[in-house]
Amino acid sequence: MGTSKSVLTFFTQELGVSSDQAVGLFPRDAAVFSYLPDTLARKCTELAQLLNLSSMGALVVREPRILRVDTSRLASTLHALDTLMGWKGAGVELVLKHPIIATVSRLRIERAVQRLINLGLDMDGARELVSVYPDLLVKNLEGPVQQQKLQWAQEQLGWPLAKLLRERIFEGSLCRLASRLAFMRHLGLPDPGSLSYIGEASEHVFLARVGKAAGREVSTGEFAEWVAGWLQSPEGLLVGISYTPWM
Repeated sequence: MGTSKSVLTFFTQELGVSSDQAVGLFPRDAAVFSYLPDTLARKCTELAQLLNLSSMGALVVREPRILRVDTSRLASTLHALDTLMGWKGAGVELVLKHPIIATVSRLRIERAVQRLINLGLDMDGARELVSVYPDLLVKNLEGPVQQQKLQWAQEQLGWPLAKLLRERIFEGSLCRLASRLAFMRHLGLPDPGSLSYIGEASEHVFLARVGKAAGREVSTGEFAEWVAGWLQSPEGLLVGISYTPWM
């Protein structure tokens, strides 16, 4: 087994990674530090060749799990991505944009694309989305929670599927999205143009925004009391999740 010290030396001396960056890799993927330096060197050489890189240092810092990729399968993954996108080199570009894609098998890529099509996209639409958000290939898009979010968003916002996927509808809490949208409507405000307005901001920031738009202060106490009542409404009961502001 490789020692942490020898692996750190490999990162700094062979990959040109700073000491602070090398140490910072440990909590992100401690398993990498169990490899022998010779094994890492061989893996980096193979990955650099497949990905057309002169050095793996920057990519390892971004995503240390790239070092656990089975290089014997990576060529197949890259070819599948090229086929999906319709041009040679697309696979390398997508992996460099979102390195975790390198861990996805050809079969899983094909299944992920089929899931996007099952949701209602055509092949061109799937390609366009994957080119911008390649992490869609590693997400479960057809689970019951995801389907509930999608149904809610389509019913409440009426946005096209492609916009919902671009807005990362499957990330974050449905209860947060639903309760905040309902509260904005309660205040007589127009629906937000982006899910980030109701999905990403902290409660303090969200209440400051809607308070300013409504022309009055909205306290956390008022919001919490309103949400408690909303959770007993037909919409709140349908969401069926206990409200937690930070979810």
